[in-house]
Amino acid sequence: MAFLFQVPKLLRINQSRRNSCRGLLLASGMLAIMGGAAFVIDVPVARWFKTGGMPGDVAKIFYLAEVMAHGVGVLGVIVTILVLDTSTRKNALRIVCVVFAGGLASNLIKLMVLRVRPRAIDFSQTDSIWQTFVNTHNLHGSDIASFPSGHAATAAGIAAFLVSQYPRGRVWFLILCTIASLQRLVSSAHYPSDILLGSSLGFLFAAVVSLCWPLQELQTSTSR
Repeated sequence: MAFLFQVPKLLRINQSRRNSCRGLLLASGMLAIMGGAAFVIDVPVARWFKTGGMPGDVAKIFYLAEVMAHGVGVLGVIVTILVLDTSTRKNALRIVCVVFAGGLASNLIKLMVLRVRPRAIDFSQTDSIWQTFVNTHNLHGSDIASFPSGHAATAAGIAAFLVSQYPRGRVWFLILCTIASLQRLVSSAHYPSDILLGSSLGFLFAAVVSLCWPLQELQTSTSR
């Protein structure tokens, strides 16, 4: 009986989540389109960064921001939030899934689609973007795991969670996400398309988890 009084509140919460997920899906779609278009500029942009086009002092800012995209750094952010904001603890597993699902999907794609990282390719002998996918001979491991960016996907995942949990900081969180993702470009670890499509996956899977998880919570509540 008590559950009936909670229905209006649950509906409002679910509506808010659906609206948030629509925004994530829209962002994911736009980034996917931009990622497809970015194949045209992948080689010249990656070549510019690899040859030291960005001043060292400016590049250092991007390197320091990697904490918002690296798995260990992001996990540290999550633990900090759980310690400081006790209201998030009951959803700890959900938070982890929202944040890391896109990164996991990116890593699975890497196993199927091989692409040479900018740091491992000889741009003097690279005329076409497609050569970054096919010229993988004599290379192995991380050097052929460029597509898509798992760091960018993870950065998008943590940004999606932070924006939904603390909406007043949305602009700052998105700025941090962007800088952390661009670090992969500055370090010659990825091409622009890798980063954009990785970010698209991060937002997509954050939306999927956010949409599915409340249904499981509601079913658990009604079964008691």
